[in-house]
Amino acid sequence: MLGYCEVHIEQGPVLEANKLPVGIVTAIAGQSRLHVDFTGTAGHAGTVPMALRHDALCAAAEFVLAAEALAQATHGLVATVGQFAVEPGASNVIPGQARLSLDVRHQDDAVREDALAALYQHGQRIADARNVVLHWHAHSSHPATPAISSSAAYWPAALSSAATRRLPCLAAQATTPSRLPRSCRPRCSLCAAKAVSATTLPRP
Repeated sequence: MLGYCEVHIEQGPVLEANKLPVGIVTAIAGQSRLHVDFTGTAGHAGTVPMALRHDALCAAAEFVLAAEALAQATHGLVATVGQFAVEPGASNVIPGQARLSLDVRHQDDAVREDALAALYQHGQRIADARNVVLHWHAHSSHPATPAISSSAAYWPAALSSAATRRLPCLAAQATTPSRLPRSCRPRCSLCAAKAVSATTLPRP
């Protein structure tokens, strides 16, 4: 086998929004996934004055907005809180604990790691200011996979820049406009790149 090209449904709106029928992946974003907990003090909603509260939910909400702001201010960075749980979970009880998931991605590992460090520091400042406790647990991390001159003989695999560079020419021959988006993590290309030149061709 001389090479491998994975045709992959784009898991996002970029190609469709730009009315492009095909794109060319130049890198697969690195990804970090974490559990972030804020622990405060539960209390009765009617009897604990605002100045004496240690509301875990308010701390977590402030952190979520900080993650969004950092991602918006950093080119190419995406940060997502997809899970959120509050305890005790009663309408008349101040939340004593808030648990959330955090997913951070960027095609440059250094940028992603810097973002994680900044978010941890910001979360700690929020916890200190609100007199709650921050628990920070990273449970998975995958490095970015850039295009390089040849396939790698080790994991993580790398996309082949030689294979990737051919795609704009092929797209032009087919009168198909192309764009260079970052990608999710197409497993087939990653596995194939361990042995042969590999690349990914996303479609809307």
